[in-house]
Amino acid sequence: MDADDDRARLQGDRPVFLSPAALERAGVEELTAYRDALVAEIARVDAEVVRKRDRRGAADALFKF
Repeated sequence: MDADDDRARLQGDRPVFLSPAALERAGVEELTAYRDALVAEIARVDAEVVRKRDRRGAADALFKF
């Protein structure tokens, strides 16, 4: 495994998590891109949580007597 394996990168549309050593080696641009990817991933997860809660609420309402 070379140093480039630890650099900020995306796997599909999701960020690959960096080790503390990789964070130290990364440049400002790489860290900014990594942070932006993480923020986007958090937003994607939040949207999925909302979607699942809404679906759960609809199912609960359907079966509520």
